[in-house]
Amino acid sequence: MGRIKGKEPKKGKRIAPPPQVPPLPNYDSEPPVFCFRYLDKTYGLDSCTKDEKAALVSTLYKLSQLSWKELRLQPRHGLGIVVNPAPIYNLASYRVHHISLIQASPDEKT
Repeated sequence: MGRIKGKEPKKGKRIAPPPQVPPLPNYDSEPPVFCFRYLDKTYGLDSCTKDEKAALVSTLYKLSQLSWKELRLQPRHGLGIVVNPAPIYNLASYRVHHISLIQASPDEKT
């Protein structure tokens, strides 16, 4: 003979409600966050001129005023972004599906 199956208890001294999971933020409405941690030393800030550094800071400021959704709608050679698949980068220890690239000086067509 098998066990008698009862209903799952809904109330009781030892029954705790499931924890509330906070909703995920909508990152499309958030501005980008910038980090120079993985900047290639060969092409880093030390090899830039003062004008190039100033253009980079100016571009980062302009980008920080837009959301990711607005950035994707910008023209590629303006303040827009270029999305590349991650496997071309050496990021094997991270779960990265794609990388968004920006031009430090969007006026230059490279």
